[in-house]
Amino acid sequence: MDIADNNVVGSVTNNAFRIGFRFLQGTAAGAGLQMPTEIANALQYQTPANVIASSTTPTILGNGGLQTNILTANAVPTLGGVALQPGAIISLNICENATGGFTWTWPAAFLNPKPINTAASACTFETFQSSNGTTLSYIGGSGQSAASGTATLVAGTVTVSTPASCTPGATCNYQLTNCGPAGITGTLSIGTVTAGTSFVINSIVPGGTTVALDTSLACWKIN
Repeated sequence: MDIADNNVVGSVTNNAFRIGFRFLQGTAAGAGLQMPTEIANALQYQTPANVIASSTTPTILGNGGLQTNILTANAVPTLGGVALQPGAIISLNICENATGGFTWTWPAAFLNPKPINTAASACTFETFQSSNGTTLSYIGGSGQSAASGTATLVAGTVTVSTPASCTPGATCNYQLTNCGPAGITGTLSIGTVTAGTSFVINSIVPGGTTVALDTSLACWKIN
């Protein structure tokens, strides 16, 4: 604690914040306690872990902190509760139940989120921070990052088993390349996807017919 300009200046530590405060001259201890507005605003977002009720439309609270949700159905969450403020940090732990395979569609306000792991009982942890009180940027977590591999077509098709498989969409993109042409080749495309378990690569011609004589080596990548 320091003495400066006849005022007592000190600091205390609360979680990730180091809070500056000042006792004003001539006031009773604590009566003149002052705290910067931005610090006071940030403290209200240090909330205990909140369990989000399982539903098809769960609500992610805008007041930040750690929030958890166990999926029991495909979910399309919304951002609500206390209005989002600049500097707010939201951490989400999204878990599949024992069945698994349920999808999670991120609200548009969450920028660059990673696809969740949809394997049974798997959990995905992702953290976001808002710089403007409107959108939240991804800053880290255990979401599904890019996964890649190769698979050889048999009669123009092959099933790839990987927990990184996800339903194609804004946060799940498949890249396919013919890395070793063999037989009569077609255009590689994604067939049936079982999120968190597997996906199918097909070699097709315009119109969707499978090229049964394609035995090429397919390179795949999931972003």
